[in-house]
Amino acid sequence: ILCSLPSLMDNPFINSIYANNEQTSLASILRKEGYETAFFHGGINGTMNFDSWAASAGYNKYVGKNEYNNDADFDNFWGIWDEPFLKYSVKKMEEMKEPFHTAIFTLSSHHPYFVPALYKNKFPKGQLENTESIEYADYALKQFFASAKKTKWYNNTIFVLTADHASISEHPFFSNVVGNLTIPILFFDPKNALSGHSSKAFSQMDILPSTLELLGYNKPFFSFGQSYLSQKNAAAYYYSGGGYYFYNDSMMYCIINNKVHSAFNYKNDSSLTTNLVNQNLKTDSLMFSQFKPFIQSYNRTLINNSGVFK
Repeated sequence: ILCSLPSLMDNPFINSIYANNEQTSLASILRKEGYETAFFHGGINGTMNFDSWAASAGYNKYVGKNEYNNDADFDNFWGIWDEPFLKYSVKKMEEMKEPFHTAIFTLSSHHPYFVPALYKNKFPKGQLENTESIEYADYALKQFFASAKKTKWYNNTIFVLTADHASISEHPFFSNVVGNLTIPILFFDPKNALSGHSSKAFSQMDILPSTLELLGYNKPFFSFGQSYLSQKNAAAYYYSGGGYYFYNDSMMYCIINNKVHSAFNYKNDSSLTTNLVNQNLKTDSLMFSQFKPFIQSYNRTLINNSGVFK
């Protein structure tokens, strides 16, 4: 399942203009349905402005390194190690009133790829510098689910697991403009109500409508995404380095200065060596006609602060 969605307005000045816009999130929607909400992030409070963002997104509370309040588990770089923080998150969720919605942003799989001293030489190091830390992050996630399974809310919960971007890999695909944002997005129901695998273009903005449909939510809401259960036109969009990118199930198009700059069939050409732009003008024009309304709608939403249903 493709693709992470960095801001289409990936510019600090632009982002600061619209930082206080109203926004639709799982927290803002579910709070109105009586859900208690919390954002868990073991990092140093203020990192990436997660604490202030959580408040603007509608979360009742933010839980970070300060709230964890035990520097014995501090990794001396990002924040609290994944294993203890994930176990702590489960304990805090036990204290929350049901129904609840939480988000957890983990840290330990990120550069500089440390592992706690307790786990030195426990996990295989492999050929890549991140192998050991990825093994530790997987182990920490396993412990999270082992703890969550003991709770009364586990079987009534939908879990969504995803990443913000790819990591270093032996495969060069994951370092190019497509592969770096090719990430897993997993929906998990402990009652085994969900099964199957999809390789269709799907982005982080599709998580909200997908989750709401799985929850049976049937009220109007604002979203640029589509639920994978009722997806009509599989597509993903993002902005980077002066170019707008549009993906479908096999092709990636880059638009610069209102023109198709490059086109790659990343399914057959994962190294992106053959630029197919202008080889099929009809297809290029069709893709651009799908892309342009999205960008216009996105920009209009930011400018008019209309990213919520009213």
